[in-house]
Amino acid sequence: MKKILTMVAALLLFCSGLSLFAQENANLENNKAIAVKFHELNAEDVDALLDVNFVGHSNDMAWTRENHRQALLTSHKTFKSEDRMLSMVAEGEMVAIRFIRTGEMEGKPVKLDMMQFMHISDGVIVEIWEAYNPGQIESQSE
Repeated sequence: MKKILTMVAALLLFCSGLSLFAQENANLENNKAIAVKFHELNAEDVDALLDVNFVGHSNDMAWTRENHRQALLTSHKTFKSEDRMLSMVAEGEMVAIRFIRTGEMEGKPVKLDMMQFMHISDGVIVEIWEAYNPGQIESQSE
């Protein structure tokens, strides 16, 4: 009887572990889907994707949810920027992305190879750290 109870307990623990693994995998896939949606650059998605206390950090600036919405609304009137995802890795609440952003800066077309780390919690982006080499802009303007 002890052996049967031990086997049942082991089976329950194994199934519980599988359930936790499946849940974690679903969370990672959901976080990656949120990151992909963010990179569609639609102003209509800002409230659903960014936490009310969202803060973004880039090479030379910081921005809020409202700054982000205004940038999308303003920039898309004069040009349409586009992000092309190259690679993405998710672990826990973090998603790391490498992407190419094309668009226009000061009336000239630009193409930036960028990296981004997103902190996603409870289905919304809480914080973004973004980096690119500013030399890319300078070399394209020559």
